[in-house]
This record gives sequence, structure tokens and C-alpha cells, in this order.
Amino acid sequence: MASSFQVEFRRGLPFGAMVGVSLPSDPATIKPSDIKRLHSAEREYARGLTGLRKSTWIGGRIALSKALSAIGAEKGPVLSGNYGEPQLPSIYTGSVSHKKHLAVAIAAKKQHGLVGIDLEDATGRPRDVAHKVLTPTELADVGELPEHLQWPATLMRFSMKEAVYKALFPHVRRYIGFQEAEVTVHINGPSTVRLNLSENDGGFIVEARYHWIGTRILSVARIRKEEEAPSR
Repeated sequence: MASSFQVEFRRGLPFGAMVGVSLPSDPATIKPSDIKRLHSAEREYARGLTGLRKSTWIGGRIALSKALSAIGAEKGPVLSGNYGEPQLPSIYTGSVSHKKHLAVAIAAKKQHGLVGIDLEDATGRPRDVAHKVLTPTELADVGELPEHLQWPATLMRFSMKEAVYKALFPHVRRYIGFQEAEVTVHINGPSTVRLNLSENDGGFIVEARYHWIGTRILSVARIRKEEEAPSR
């Protein structure tokens, strides 16, 4: 088993950096030296947390700190906003996600667009959520697959929507429903995401891509306003 809060992977992206950090199997094993790795303001916040929340928050902040360092950001505290979003310096954008044993983070400069990340575990018993999280077109696409592939395909679309919503949230500052985005999965290269925003929030260019890390689906997204995208 990997040591707690150790870097599991680093990946450079065309617009930023992504880092994964291992989490302890038992939050009770978190040591004072683990908390000391955080910025002083982050340490103060972490000491008020307990159990799994403490473990995932520490791991997420360590991952985010390393992703920010990879793009040249100076070390500083990253606390949470009212919706749980990381509050970064104004020129940066970032996102955090976690599942059992792993926390992941992505960071980029805002000039390249806003980013989001999501991590899901494809093991375990499939849940009956397809009709809630998929559009009719997505349901039809997934329904054409062999039965054993339908749950991973559903989870993959769910994960990419979560990453997209995290990247989009700073623009719209509201809850975004699952029917407001439609994902077409491409096996190689970025997937296609079509937005159908219910409140006419504006025009956006969406890039989304998934990665398999063992049995986990890792999705990353970048959102740019149409007027911010470079012309060809």
C-alpha cells in the first residue's frame, strides 16, 4: 500500500497541471507532520475537521499545492468558498476531487480558461442513476452497449459532467442540472460536450477528457467564454 499523502502521479496538460495524492486507509493515522505540510491557515482549518473529511481535505490541498507549484504559482493558503470551491489567487483556477485512497487536483492560469476535475470509482455495485444523470440521447447511446459496459459508460458521462460543472460554476454561480450538458464519449482524444444551459448563461467552449487510473475514472474539463477563445 502506498504511503499516505504521497504523490501518486503528476501529469502536465496543454493548459495546466494535474496531481494525484494517496490518502490514508484510516484517517486516525494522520500524523501532525502530515498537517504541517499545509500552509498555516490551511492547518488551522484542517484541525477542525474529523474522519474522512479531514483526510480528503488534507490530501486535496497537498495535491492542489503541487499542481499550482507546477505552473509557477507561489505557495499560499487555499481555503474553501461557500460552495466548497477552492479559493485561489485571482490569476489562477483549480479544482479538487477525491475518492477512497486518492485525492486529485488540477490547476491552470485563468488566461487559459477555467478548469474542473472529477474522480469516480467504477468498482462496486452499479446504481440505477442513468435516467437522472443522462439525457435521452446519452441513454440511447449507453443502451446500445453490452450490458456489462453500461455502468462504466454511465459513470464516465457523469464524471465528465461533474468536471464541466466545476469549471463552469465560477461563470454562472448556480446549480447546473444534469440535463444541461450532453456528453459524446470518444475513445481516443477529447470527448464532445454540448451545453444547453437553462438560464441562457452565455456561450462557452468546452473541452473534456477522461483518463482511466486502474478502476477509477478521472475527468478533466476546461471552459472558455466564446469571446476569449483565440481565433483561427
